[in-house]
Amino acid sequence: MKGTTVLAPVGSGVAIDPSREGRLVAASPVGGTVEKLHPHLYVIRTAHGAAVLVQLGIDTIRLAGTGFEPLVTENATVDAGDPVVSWDAGDVEASGFSPICPIVALDASAEALSGLVEAGEVA
Repeated sequence: MKGTTVLAPVGSGVAIDPSREGRLVAASPVGGTVEKLHPHLYVIRTAHGAAVLVQLGIDTIRLAGTGFEPLVTENATVDAGDPVVSWDAGDVEASGFSPICPIVALDASAEALSGLVEAGEVA
């Protein structure tokens, strides 16, 4: 997988280009509460009030949940790294959608984030 820094009107974050080989598990990037959960998108809110949005692919709302399997429920408590959704980026791409995954720190400026890597491989 490759990542790059992006800026958006809703906050700063990264975009991940995931592997197309087999099912993947999208994990929580932070510890907190699953505030919103859709098959293709979720928001985790930390105990300090910060929120992180993870979107699995671009325009994948149009897949109406096909190919995505939520592994938690809304209001669940998760730790950073806990599995949240299982999905197949190769299937998303084969359906005509980009599997690129924006991960956005909602309402945060780039200066508020630390440890950003401009581009490179991620685990």
